[in-house]
This record gives sequence, structure tokens and C-alpha cells, in this order.
Amino acid sequence: MPTTKKKDELRVFGDDAITPFGIGFTVRGVRAFFFNAPNVDAYVAADERRKAGVKRLQTPNYEDKVWRQDGALAVDGAQFIKAIAEMARGLPDPTKSGAKSMRPIIPTAFSVKEEFCSFTTRNGNGSEPVLEWDVIDERLGRLGTKMGPVRRPILHAGWTTSFTLLCIWPEVFSPADAVMLVNRAGQRGIGDAVRIGMGRFVVVEVSEPHEIAWT
Repeated sequence: MPTTKKKDELRVFGDDAITPFGIGFTVRGVRAFFFNAPNVDAYVAADERRKAGVKRLQTPNYEDKVWRQDGALAVDGAQFIKAIAEMARGLPDPTKSGAKSMRPIIPTAFSVKEEFCSFTTRNGNGSEPVLEWDVIDERLGRLGTKMGPVRRPILHAGWTTSFTLLCIWPEVFSPADAVMLVNRAGQRGIGDAVRIGMGRFVVVEVSEPHEIAWT
């Protein structure tokens, strides 16, 4: 039976195939990270301008396109689950439920503990938050049914962030499976523009599995 040193500490993980677990990951980007966060207020304002017949803003508010956590630039934790699910398309369904691939069960089995994962500095100490994006990327892209300039804040390759992957189906996925899936997710990438190879990452640190604390 797992034990604790203090009431508020996580219990030691016992690999008994029935204990829901969490694993911490630190990843480093090998391609640029493209921001394009959905912003409800910005969408409503743009919709009101369209209804009023006003053309789009000449100078976009790029702050509307980024995620932040306590002032630092961040990524939505759900981006990692999305990447894992996409890369699980070619893997068989381990639950034998009749699904064509593993993809549909990933969001049920896994989640990321952090709602937003802050980016940290790339100067070696990994302790300081990234407060500003590196540059505004501008390239042609599809805007509805037309082509036009797409402008997004980006971080150059070398960005770093950390997250905790939680698994509530330990009878289906082991800690080793979780590590494999995150490594595969890095080949797909996170953020915007993943279809052109952006947001790819490699895993640089993995913590020991621990039992999920429900309170």
C-alpha cells in the first residue's frame, strides 16, 4: 500500500496496473511555436466590426492571440492531449472496443493537470518565464475561402515548457506507454501551424510516476 510522509504530499506510485498515475514532462521545441489562441472577446469585437461594415484592423492586437499564465507566455495544456490523440491514429485500440484506432480513447484516458503551461527561458537555467514573443511571423494562408496574410506571434525553436500528464486508465496504459505517446506527440507538435511542421518538440526530462492526488 502506498504511503505518505506528509498529508499534502503525493503518495509513492505503485505500478499495480490499477493506480491512476501522473508523470511530469519537460519538453524543448525543435521547431518554432506559433500562437493563435482563441479569444472570445476578440472574436465578438471582430464580428461586430464585420456587421458594421468596418474592415479588419490595420494593426492586429497580437496580445489577443497568445495564452498567458501569471503574466508569462504559455500554451494550453490540452494541446498536448490533442497531439497525442492525433499521433495515436495509427495505433490499435487496446480496449478492444471496436474503435478503428487508439485515437478516440486518448481524451478519456489522459488529461494534463495544468490548464496552461508557462514557457521558460532558453538560457540554460530554465527558471525564468518568457514574457514576450520572439517575432511576428507573416505568411500567406487561407482566410475562409480566400488567401491572405496570416500574422501570428511565435517563439523560435528552443522554447521549453513542462506539464504533468495524468492517466486514469492504468489498466490500459502503463507509465511506459505514456512516455512513448508523449514522444510520438512531439513529432506532430503543438500550437498553430502544425500542418507545416511547426511546434515539434523533444522530451528532455521525465519524472517518476506518482499516484494522482484527487484532493
